Amino acid sequence: MKRFTKLLSLILVGGLVATMGCGGVKPKYYANNTQTLMESVDYVGLITGENSKNKTMTNYKFGGTDLGIPVYNSVNDTMYVFFGDTFRYPETMGGDYRSNVCLTTKDYKLSNGLKFDGATPYADGMAKEIAIALQEDYREKTKIPTGGIEIDGTLYMFYFSKYSWDTTTMNRRDSMNYGGCMKSTDNGATWERVYDLTWANHLELQAGHRGLPGAYLEELINLGPDAFGGLIEIGNLKLAEHVGYYFTQIFPIDGKDGYIYIFGEGGYRDEGIKLGRVKKENFENFNEYEYFTGYSNGEPVFEKGYEGLRKADESDEAFVIGSKTGKCGEHSIMYNPYLQKWIVTYITGNADKTGKAGIVLQTADNIYGPYDTKQNILLGVDDVAKIFPKGQQDTSIYGGFMHEKWTEENGKVMYVVVSQYAPIYNSTLLRVQFK
Repeated sequence: MKRFTKLLSLILVGGLVATMGCGGVKPKYYANNTQTLMESVDYVGLITGENSKNKTMTNYKFGGTDLGIPVYNSVNDTMYVFFGDTFRYPETMGGDYRSNVCLTTKDYKLSNGLKFDGATPYADGMAKEIAIALQEDYREKTKIPTGGIEIDGTLYMFYFSKYSWDTTTMNRRDSMNYGGCMKSTDNGATWERVYDLTWANHLELQAGHRGLPGAYLEELINLGPDAFGGLIEIGNLKLAEHVGYYFTQIFPIDGKDGYIYIFGEGGYRDEGIKLGRVKKENFENFNEYEYFTGYSNGEPVFEKGYEGLRKADESDEAFVIGSKTGKCGEHSIMYNPYLQKWIVTYITGNADKTGKAGIVLQTADNIYGPYDTKQNILLGVDDVAKIFPKGQQDTSIYGGFMHEKWTEENGKVMYVVVSQYAPIYNSTLLRVQFK
């Protein structure tokens, strides 16, 4: 493994692990940065795909996937890693299409790569979907994981329902349906919808869109897992009481203060991040959530219930990261005891062949902020060409998911999962060391 040394400004970047040889990794120096918190970033290897040590085509019937969101289950000392759109053939993104899958591992020594030991749900040699999507464009194309958490033995996975990936005839705000949540009380073997944990896109943006009836979104969020043949409605949500555009993509985190915090985004990679929280014991009760609406005399203000949500949703003062033009996506949050900071990583912009997107990091003393100036970690295709080996140097870096369990030396070393849309459509692990 060659070492990629970075004098960056503030921290992190990574991806999960596997073995795809580490040759070809070249160093790059950030001489223009004045802060030197990060000492180095190392390429570890692929964690998914048939060329990884996990041989996911052989073992789980998929050759291509993305993301890799780690959620630790203390009940069985297992990390559940959630992936997005998953296919048998990464080159064509076709075959055995699943909108999301979950692999599991008890491997926490990641310096030599990450080894998965199973999938859940799992049947017939295949990793199965958790949140089943209609997979119908201009209605519900897919359901993509955004974050998860374990609370008192129950696993939760948040996801967004995607109206369409079409960005040529609609903006990113229009392309979201809602953010939802699945839970498992049997360590991931079976999953069910938590209907009350639903944040829907604005009604006026979806009503009548592309000729669909105005009530389609309310109908969609009330569908059950057996609905895809007969459109059986088993939920009982009133859409008007669950509109919360900036929480259609949620990453939850234990604030270590009795609250579970939810960091939310709106349009896909199109705006900033907002914040809500709820007492841990009330996690499944939508009406018990309160939302950050700004600061008063330097102290954070949280306002409860739907009125608080409406205020947070409409106020520019409620952004904890970025702004209406903040271009945030795939955010991840954790506390780093070595830095004694809360850290947030996310992608800026869209991961495409322009190479303009980058993964950045911001830190704060308190979970609610204020967060410091963003620091570039990966600068799109230019850094990919210098850090990654041949075969992974093309384009489209995104993601950046981390977890406290994926650290060494009390957080001085941490591992992060990043994705590439092309040329391999798989996820990679990086090792980050701080000074």
